[in-house]
Formats: sequence, C-alpha cells, structure tokens
Amino acid sequence: MREKKYQLSILFLLLLCIGCLQEELLVAKADFVFEETITSSGKIAIISNLSTGGETFEWTFENGNPSSSSEFNPGQISFTTPGTHILKLKVSNRDGSVSEIEKNITVDANTVTDFNYNILINNYAPVEVQISNISQNIATYDWQFSNGTPANSTDVNPSNVIFNTPGQQTITLNTISTTGQIGQKEVTFEVLPELDVDFDFYVLPIDEDNHAPVKVFITNTTISATSYSWEVIGANPETSTLINPSFILNSEGNYQIKLTATNGKQTASLIKDITILSYTNLSIQNDILLGINTAQNTIGSYYSTVQKQVYRSNEIDGTNGNTIDIVYFGLSSTFSSNLFISPLVATNYGLISIPNANDTNYINKQENCTCPTISESQFNSITNDTFLQTITVTNEESSFNSTLSPRIIPFETSDGRKGLIKVKSFINDGTNSYVIVDIKVQKRL
Repeated sequence: MREKKYQLSILFLLLLCIGCLQEELLVAKADFVFEETITSSGKIAIISNLSTGGETFEWTFENGNPSSSSEFNPGQISFTTPGTHILKLKVSNRDGSVSEIEKNITVDANTVTDFNYNILINNYAPVEVQISNISQNIATYDWQFSNGTPANSTDVNPSNVIFNTPGQQTITLNTISTTGQIGQKEVTFEVLPELDVDFDFYVLPIDEDNHAPVKVFITNTTISATSYSWEVIGANPETSTLINPSFILNSEGNYQIKLTATNGKQTASLIKDITILSYTNLSIQNDILLGINTAQNTIGSYYSTVQKQVYRSNEIDGTNGNTIDIVYFGLSSTFSSNLFISPLVATNYGLISIPNANDTNYINKQENCTCPTISESQFNSITNDTFLQTITVTNEESSFNSTLSPRIIPFETSDGRKGLIKVKSFINDGTNSYVIVDIKVQKRL
C-alpha cells in the first residue's frame, strides 16, 4: 500500500512538470502591415511589424532599397522598378518556433508627359516647329497647336507644325497614361511678324532746298529683318549695310535709294526716288531775329546754320549745343556795342555756357581788317559757294554799332564752312530789342 502511494506521488510530480514546460514554450507568429506612398520615381513602403512571439526577424524586399533587414521595424523601403514585388518576413524564437508571411506591393510604370520643341531657322513668320516627344508610358496623346497647321494631332510624334500668325502661340499636350493617369504639358513661344521692308529719308534744314550737295539720312522702319543692304548709285558712299545709314548726293540728278532686307527666310527690296537740284553748296537763310543780351531767353541770341534755328538760352542742352555756330551779343537797346562771338566764349559776355560748344571765327569789323572788303552787292550776288571759297576769315573781335547798315560779317565755323552775315536792321524794343540778319553759308566742305 505504501509503495502504491509513492508511485502516485511520482506520477503527480511528472504531470506537474510537464504542465510547467508547456506554459513556457513561445509560439512565433509573423504579421505586418505597410502604408504606400507614391513618389515621382516609384513607391515607398512604410512598414509596421505586428508579429508576436518572435525574437529574430528576417526581412527580404524584392527589388527594394534596402533589400533586407533584421530590425523589428525596418522603416521605409523604396521601390523604383515597375512591377509587383514581394515583401517577406520570417519570425523565429529560441524555442524553435518559426513563422513566415509574404505580402505584395505593385509599382506602376513611371508616367511622364513631356516633349521638346525646336524652332527651325528663326521665329519670324512663317515659323516651323519640330517636336520631339519624350513622354513615358502614355496610352493616348492629344496635341493642340494654337493657330498652327495642323491645329491638332493624336500621333505619338506629330509632324512639323507651321505657325503663320504673329504673337504668343501655344503647344499643349494632354495625355492619358497606361494606368489611366491624366497629364499635361504646355509651352508658349513668340512668332514675330513676316518681313516687311520700308524706310523713310530726310535731310537737315540746311539741305531743304535740295541743291547739291545734299546729305540724306535714312530712318529704317523695316519689320522682321536681320540684315540690310543699301545701294544709292552715284552717292557717297554708294552702298551700306548699316541699319540707318546716310548718303551724300554731290551732283544734280535723279537718285534711287534701294534697300534689300532679309531675315534668313525671306528677302525683299524697296526703292524710293529723290531728285537733287543743281550744285550750289550754298544755304541762303533770311530774316533771322537775334536778341540782345536781355532778350536771350525771349527772342534768342543763339543760332544754328545747320538746323536753321534760333535758340533761347533755356532751350540749349547737351543734345543741341554742338549745332550752334553763331552767337550774337548786343549790349543794349541802343546798339552801341554789338559783337558776334564764338560759342566757346559765350560766358565771357554774360551769356550761358553752351554744352559741347564749337568754335567760330568772325570778322566783326571789316574796316579793321587788312583783308579785302566784302560789299552788300557782293553779298546779294552770291548764288553758289564759289566766292565763299576765296575768302579768308581771321578773327576780328572789335564791337560795332548801328551807324553802318547793312553790315557784312564774314565767318568760318569749326568744321571749315565759310559764310557771310548781313546785319540789315537794328530794332529797338527795349529789353527785347533785336537785329535782323541774312546768312549765306556753305553747306559742307
């Protein structure tokens, strides 16, 4: 009986130990979830490990970066290769329990809506545009060309498009990808007008009589040209490639001013005529009013023979100062002291400082000069510059009064043009007193 009780005790202890052992064994169970984030290059999987009973973790990520990990939470895994990829987790522990699980992630092919365009030759109308499609994984294309020919296309690579309408033009590509995504790209460029050749020409006031020699200035109003070729046969120079050239026509006759312009696509020409009268090289300028010192800002004491214009002191600046070649100084309304002075020394006589002033020499009193006297009749008989070529102007700065009228005053400008001033009237009007003069001067050397 005692032996039987002993055996039952041993059996009870064995059963108790087995129960304890079973309670201590761990069972590994693998599980995880992940969130997907789409990127420009593919997808990112953000993993959360939900496994239990595990002590070691073996992650493998097919075509992923990284491709494996032994961390409980491996973090973010990047996938850039299109297709379906396996995410696998193997969980194990010291009791030999092992569990595995696999899940899939799908990366769509990278979708790109893009193209390059190339304007052939230049952007003067008509503009030809070449298109290079560099889109990726697109199922359908819808091209729109504003004011273009053709106006639209569904081709993968459309043919060249012609744009004739000046202004801002647009190329738009609308796409649907192989996975149904919608894409768009738009570019804008400018179409310049077609070539239109035109120009005007003008002469300075000194040449308005159209007697040779005449200097002709060009105002080029051509649209959409890149180069110019001018031709004026018989002129000096006869040809030019400047945008706005000038030509001197030295002889009487009919001249043609021809412009040929191009822009690399189109070339066009235009001819305009000008008639030049007989050679005189003389400008006759009559009835010019020049104010005394106190009238310099009301009537004006400064004169340009090239512009044929009297300037008041407040009208002179850096743009016109260099055209002034005659300055009159009158001391008072009694005309007891009068003098024509060089623009360079105007401030010496209480007049303004002339910007960019040039020098002019005068013989104010021929009676004080050892040179031959020039009479009024000689002045009146001059119809060309032949006589002016013969005179010599030495600076004579004596003032004169109004007792001699008319008075002839020879002068020479800084560019060597010679001329005569005839002071024919002295008009007393108080502080606005003035003289009236006629001028005959060479147009150019």
